[in-house]
Amino acid sequence: SGIERYLNAGLKVILVYPIPEAGWDVPVLLAKKASRGLDTQSLSTPYSAFENRYGKLNNMFDDMTHKNLSKLIPSEVLCPDKTRCLNSAGKSVFYYDHNHLTQTGAKLLTPELVRILKEVR
Repeated sequence: SGIERYLNAGLKVILVYPIPEAGWDVPVLLAKKASRGLDTQSLSTPYSAFENRYGKLNNMFDDMTHKNLSKLIPSEVLCPDKTRCLNSAGKSVFYYDHNHLTQTGAKLLTPELVRILKEVR
């Protein structure tokens, strides 16, 4: 694969796993819930939906190993208990549509990315 060429050339690669998709436009759904007086403190999707969509790809990524390969797994942050994947919490919205992270959502991944970058120096 293309990744193996980079790894075997001595380059360090960070493999970023898929971002769990919300399944709906998060800000729109939160606005609809708010307009109906419903709870908007947290919104999440089932981890099983993420597994159904990306399980095979995640397994393929899991099987890849190399001394120059590091892995960033967003679901470990966004789906901490592997039952639900967070779309929002309190006033923090993590997606600006159904599958793209807001700056707030991306910042959740920053500590793990910084840790990996320090390791690959």
